[in-house]
This record gives sequence, structure tokens and C-alpha cells, in this order.
Amino acid sequence: MAKVVETSVNENATVEAPVEATASANAVNPMEKDTKVVFLPLDDTHKRPLFVCVNGRSLRVPRGKNVEVPKEFAEAIRNSMEQEAEAIRYSDSVAYEAEG
Repeated sequence: MAKVVETSVNENATVEAPVEATASANAVNPMEKDTKVVFLPLDDTHKRPLFVCVNGRSLRVPRGKNVEVPKEFAEAIRNSMEQEAEAIRYSDSVAYEAEG
């Protein structure tokens, strides 16, 4: 039977994940080839570490410091940030059209 780690999602709920499936971003071998350094800003809306899962491998990337991650995780993070920025631009453009 797999060991289970309990991760708090909010004050009232918890999510259980197998220990093998979730690793800290700091646990990634920095000598591993094909790694990239990513920086996730720490702000009012984004305070918790970012959970990233690629092809069944997952890790939590801390915010507010440079972290070395495998390139596939860096690509997923970059894509996520680009999509979030595009969603904000679209939302703002629709809001301005409705007002004017």
C-alpha cells in the first residue's frame, strides 16, 4: 500500500496524493540535463506554490525565488502563464466593449 501525503486545499478540505507522485521542486536533481530556471512571482492572488503535473510526474514550484526544473515543467509553466495573460486581455477587451 502506498504512503499518503495530506495536502491542505482550503480550511475545510484536504486532498490525498501518493508520496511517489508528488515531489518538491527542490528535490529535482539540479545536475539533470535539460533543466530550466523559472521564477514565479509572489503576489496577492498567487501565494501558494504552483502544482505542475506533466505526463504523470508532478511537483510543487515555490513562488518568489528562482527554481531549477526539468524543461517539460518549465514549458508547462510558461504555457500556463501565457494563457492566463491572454485570458486577462480578452476579459478586459470584452469589458471595455460592453461599457463603450
